[in-house]
Amino acid sequence: MLNINTNILSLSTQTNLSGSQNALSQAINRLSSGKRVNSAADDAAGLAIATTQTAAINALNQGVSNANNGISMVQTTAGALQSIVDNLQRIRQLAVEAGDGSLDSNARANLQSEVSTRLTEISRVATQTTFNGQSVLQGLSTVSFQIGAVNGQTIAADFGTQSWDSANLGLSALTVSSVTDSQAAMGSIDAVLTKVNTFQATLGATQNTFQSAITNTQTQSTNMSAARSQITDADFATETANLSKAQVLQQAGISVLAQANSLPQQVLKLLG
Repeated sequence: MLNINTNILSLSTQTNLSGSQNALSQAINRLSSGKRVNSAADDAAGLAIATTQTAAINALNQGVSNANNGISMVQTTAGALQSIVDNLQRIRQLAVEAGDGSLDSNARANLQSEVSTRLTEISRVATQTTFNGQSVLQGLSTVSFQIGAVNGQTIAADFGTQSWDSANLGLSALTVSSVTDSQAAMGSIDAVLTKVNTFQATLGATQNTFQSAITNTQTQSTNMSAARSQITDADFATETANLSKAQVLQQAGISVLAQANSLPQQVLKLLG
């Protein structure tokens, strides 16, 4: 039945044409953005999941950055500590040299002068070595680094309570002015080197812990990014096919609409 006052066919065609236009716009939007989900209208549940995953991914990536900072802090400390070790080793060598009873007072004075210079350098390194404004060799104790996506996923780096300047190491009065003093100096240096060995082992273990955490956190981030991609990313082949389909339907709809709009005029001509 053809109704002259209300063109049902035209209205139906317009509805279908609007649908194909929406499909065309959606396909173009997805292809241009590379995203299947561009708004909640596309997939509200998927967008909510992806938003949560994005927050976790961002946190994991920041955790990797934090862990890298932790490694840098440990390496800074270890490098400065090695400088102290080098000076301690040299002082011990000087103490051994001073154990030569045939040395005269001038020779011993020269040895003591270098010992004093080395002790001053140890204190300088210990007091002036910092990382982000923190003195790492002045009894910094424990520093916490957030390396995971949730509260509590941290690494505690132990920088100890020992201050590594000469005074706090008990070396400020070290002297090699006699054979007896030089022997005492060797004992003092050996005691400090034992402490150094323990601290170096702690720093090495801490660095390995950070590196392991980085590997694990990066794996989590990669896996979660892949899961998010399955939800939000557009399938190029599918969306290209949808685009072609929508274009065909739109072109057909425009043609049919033109014909539907002309039908009442044709009927009136027949009736006239």
